[in-house]
Amino acid sequence: MSLASKFGNRVRPISKESYNNNKQENRRAQRKSNLFKEGAVVFKPRPDTQEQVRMLPFLDHDYFVRPIKAHYEMGADKSSFPCPKTKGEPCDVCDYGSKMWAEGKQDFAKKLWSKDAAIVYIVDRAHEDHNPCILKLSFTNEKTLRERMENKKTHEIMPVNDLEIGHDLFFTLTDTGKKLPGNSNSLKELSGLDFDRDATPLGTEKQVGKWIDFMEENPILDQLNWLSNSEMLKIAGIDIDDDEDDDSEQSDDDDAPEREAEEAPTSTNEDEESEAEEDKAPPASSKKSEGLSQAERLAALRNRIGRK
Repeated sequence: MSLASKFGNRVRPISKESYNNNKQENRRAQRKSNLFKEGAVVFKPRPDTQEQVRMLPFLDHDYFVRPIKAHYEMGADKSSFPCPKTKGEPCDVCDYGSKMWAEGKQDFAKKLWSKDAAIVYIVDRAHEDHNPCILKLSFTNEKTLRERMENKKTHEIMPVNDLEIGHDLFFTLTDTGKKLPGNSNSLKELSGLDFDRDATPLGTEKQVGKWIDFMEENPILDQLNWLSNSEMLKIAGIDIDDDEDDDSEQSDDDDAPEREAEEAPTSTNEDEESEAEEDKAPPASSKKSEGLSQAERLAALRNRIGRK
């Protein structure tokens, strides 16, 4: 029995529609983080060693990776956490960043906004006896893989995670020599990303069944370390009570600067581990706050996180 006939109804192949809908025009890069909850199995590439892995198909998703948004270098502890916008939910930290942009504090706003990345379950070909683990990719990594997947003449998409005719992925973790301010460790990035040109089966029927069972029992988004809006604000060092007091002395006419910020241009993308350039324009607000004063928007934030 073929793998497709055995397991095809439990996974979803890559669709051209989903591929086209994830062209990344409005997504950004990000750097390393500890986004995942305790116990999540995350792949850690060996430095300067070519890795060979296989991306696994999703059970409920027909793109080759799962796009996510996350916050980095938050607060005194430089913490990281996933952004609720990953799940289409409001994010008070992003909204506060937009507020800072409207007040002319662009540098601070850019540090608060979430950045784009992607995650996917993989099988490490060097350890096929292990359970699948999560590979985190930067915006630039994903862009590179998209280019490798598409036939430039026919625009057909290589079925990289197909059960029977998929393609293994190769890459190497390299040292960039760059350092972020206050960090003595140099940044590393995935380089040489490319798919094997030869198609191969994912594994034996026994292996594939085990891997799919694992993914069903451990949905990939559940492996992220989700926090409440109040927890995120606390970690980021944002006290909306103090800001509301400041806003009470300001004019309520904040619409003009907010519209100006929303129309600001977006910078070109940089790689995940560099994070030298970030979004120049504020992300779309996750709440229906247009036309509200800053004080009113802060009051809405407080209500949503249950603060009086």
